[in-house]
Amino acid sequence: MEVSFFAGLTAMTFFTVSLSLNKCIPKSDPTFPFYHNARCAENEYSPMATLFFNTEGGTIRSLLSKAVTTNIYETVAFLFSWSMLFFTTYGVQVPSGVFLPGIIIGLAVGQAYGNLWVHIFPTQAESQSYLLVGAAAMLTSYTRMTYSLAVIMLETTQSINLFIPMIFSLVVARSVSKLLSKRSLYEVALVYKSIPFLGDKYPSAFNFLRAEEIMSKPVHSLKVVSSMEELNCAYQTEFSAFPVINGAKNLVGILPKRFIKVLIEKKEFIMMSA
Repeated sequence: MEVSFFAGLTAMTFFTVSLSLNKCIPKSDPTFPFYHNARCAENEYSPMATLFFNTEGGTIRSLLSKAVTTNIYETVAFLFSWSMLFFTTYGVQVPSGVFLPGIIIGLAVGQAYGNLWVHIFPTQAESQSYLLVGAAAMLTSYTRMTYSLAVIMLETTQSINLFIPMIFSLVVARSVSKLLSKRSLYEVALVYKSIPFLGDKYPSAFNFLRAEEIMSKPVHSLKVVSSMEELNCAYQTEFSAFPVINGAKNLVGILPKRFIKVLIEKKEFIMMSA
């Protein structure tokens, strides 16, 4: 019932906005595959229908392509519609992502800024740079990704010349988002689903806590070269991993219990001569 309601709400919103702002423009690139005619002639297309009635990938290509043009009112209507639906449908009991919608909303923000700039300064030409920077900033604001996101955006769009403005926008977006929320969207989702995870910081009370204070005694450890009996005893315990100690009583690694199981099943032993 919940999924049906939001599916109907999405369809009604898309149809209402696209029909209310419908206009027909001649196709500037007849080979562009994502045009939607709506109620237009065969050689014309509707910008709003093209943006709304495409897959997410098609919408992204339409926004980035010079074949589809929108004015500031159409861009703001598209941005508002997508944002409201994204905010209200997040968490619905149906598999859905947040990465591509974030890119679409960010591209729309950049497009709106470009439209506003052209509206104020008519002699200025629109630039695709606004869209890419807006998409990167939007993704950073809720994922808290920085350098890796910049690399992804720059490599996929082949826009290496935008490195400096994109890094600046990522820093600003991340700083502002941290002022509004301490956790990213994914961390908030983990908390709401009661899924345990390790954060990037630990409580200050643990600053002087030693491992020996929380480990059970005696400590179940393994030697660098352990016997079959020692492995079997370790496997029978309830622990999931064991410290490996060398001849000098120094820690050299951790051996998970599942590795012990594999060693025993495959009989990967070292035959020691008498």
